Formats: sequence, structure tokens, C-alpha cells
Amino acid sequence: HAQSRAARPHLLLDTHTTWSIRAVGSGRSSRNNTQGAHSDSGCPTRADRMTPLRLLPLLGTVACLDYAADLASYREKCKSKPNTAFCWMDDPGNVDGSCRFAARAGLVSMGASSVGPRLDLRFDNGKAWTAVPHALTGSKAHAFSSKPRLCALATEQTDPSPSLLLIANNVDYVFRLWPYFINKVMWASSTRHRLSIWIGELPKIVAAKSGDGCRASKQKQSLYSRRLKQSYYGSPRQKSSNHHAKMLAAYRLLADPYVTGLYYVDMDAYVRPDALFSSVPSLFRKVHYDDVVDVLFENARDQSLFWHLHGDTFYLRDVALSRIFLKEWLERRCGFKDQYSLWHAVLGMAGAAGCMEYDGE
Repeated sequence: HAQSRAARPHLLLDTHTTWSIRAVGSGRSSRNNTQGAHSDSGCPTRADRMTPLRLLPLLGTVACLDYAADLASYREKCKSKPNTAFCWMDDPGNVDGSCRFAARAGLVSMGASSVGPRLDLRFDNGKAWTAVPHALTGSKAHAFSSKPRLCALATEQTDPSPSLLLIANNVDYVFRLWPYFINKVMWASSTRHRLSIWIGELPKIVAAKSGDGCRASKQKQSLYSRRLKQSYYGSPRQKSSNHHAKMLAAYRLLADPYVTGLYYVDMDAYVRPDALFSSVPSLFRKVHYDDVVDVLFENARDQSLFWHLHGDTFYLRDVALSRIFLKEWLERRCGFKDQYSLWHAVLGMAGAAGCMEYDGE
């Protein structure tokens, strides 16, 4: 891990509990949300290539990949074939990012207080919604289902910085997990961190279709022969669960010029008062400010299988590599949840970078 960022290969770094990717690029943090940062490309030295891994030996060579150029190529294809999951994700106009929110906890030690929880939502078009449990219904609820909102906690934070990210399919779900939600809101407020929450359903192009590779695979029939319930409260039955919204939300959040990276955690994660980064691991914050690793997952399921990752917490820097990773994760969706596609994306990118032999098997 001591290798400098100035000339780093695409290495999978196995530390028994984490998985991470380094991208080829210069040492500059040249953030460009149109192209994704790190437009320079470079090749690792032999010493770089031979950086040892605990469980995964590198091949003789490591491919030199320019993720910014790849991202530009994918975006160019969207001009002629826009009806794909990636093209939907890459269009910032598909998600309303103008939403700002404030929250009143409304809780006491034994439950709701006399005033109760409240969520205030405001938008650039002048609209303002006030929501209390089970009250955001009718046309207001439909507005979220027709166009997802990425709502940022109203804050005086003006400097570019990383943000915590949460997802929910509707406001009722936020209230269903209100103690966990308000816990993270209070943590972000007290520590002066950014926090954004995606509120909305998946677009049909994601919810109703698997990835092309999945549809052609032998596993497709066994995965879809089982009748699985929707994992998120109040959503319709569909082929892809709302877990896939985390890719869309993360991609859209990285388009915010004031967001330099993100920490994703599940809605039901809890920040202990005595541990500042208990649900946002201290490793994520360290990695962001060390400026060494661009994509990081914690908690591999098995020490001998670095790719058996949990998708419930991860870190992404605002660089092209992160966008490419989200694209791979989304496009490889196969089955109701996002775990298979996560593992496949990790192995696929490792194979493409020359770090291991993997051809989709």
C-alpha cells in the first residue's frame, strides 16, 4: 500500500477485510465531472507490477487502462443508442438533484414525542413539501415514483468534501426506519459531514430487465424460477430489487461539483455516539484523504475469496474509475439482488486489468 499514486497499476489489494482498486493516473486530483477525473494514463513500472498480494498473485503484466477514455467512449455510444441502463444513469437530468431536506427527530426515549417526526423537502423550483409518517401520499408520492430525488441535508458546508449516501424507495420507508435515519442525520450535522439520500423507485429499464450477459447465461432460469419478494417496503414486484438504486444514486451524487467522494451505508446502519465512524468506517475516511485508493469495499465474506464482498458499505472517489465500476456493477445485474453482479464486476475488472485470469466464468 506504500506505492505512490503518481504511477499506480490497477491492483486488487487484499488486506483480508478489504478490496480496493487503484487507477492509472497522475498524482493530481483533477476533478472533472464531465469526463471523470484522471484523464492521464500511465504504465506501471516492473516494481509496481510486482507489488505483492497476500492471496492473489499478479500475472506477468498489468494492463494499462485509461478509464476516462473508456467513459468518454461509453458516453459517445449513448448518443446513438440511449436506451440502456448506463445511458439512463449517465444522464443527470433523470434524477432531481435540487432537493434539500431538514429533519425534526420527534423522538423521546420511549418512542415519538408530542410533536413527532417531520421531514421538510425543498426544491429549486420553489416547491416545498412537509412530510410526516404516512402522510406523503397521492400526487406528492407519485412525484417521487415518476422521478427519483437525490436530497442533500441542508447544511452550511461550502467546501468540496465527501458525502454519506443512503437510499430509500419512498418517504414512507424513510419513516419506517426513522430512528436509524435520524441517527445518521444527527451524526452528519454534528460532525459537519455532507449527507444525501436517494428517494425513488428504479427506472423500468433497470427494474424490468437483467443485464445482457445474465440473459444469455445458464444461471438465468434458476435465478428467476424462484418467486422472491420485493426487498424494499411498498415497491412493486420486479426482476431487479431496489438494491440496484445504490449504483444510480452513487453515480448521480458524484456529479455534484461539491462532492469529492462518497461513503455508502445501508439505511439500517447505526452510528454509535461513542464511535465517530462506526457505520462509516474510519478506513473509508482515511482512504479518501490519503488519496491512494479510488474504490474500496470492507468485509470480504471469506479471507480466501477477496471478491466475496458485502454491498452494504463502500467508498468511491470522484474519478472515472468509480463511474466505470458502477457501470459494470449495474450492467451485470443478474437475479433479484445486487450481490452476484457485484462479485462479477469485481472479477471482470480484475481480469480486464490483467491482475488475474477471468473470462466471465
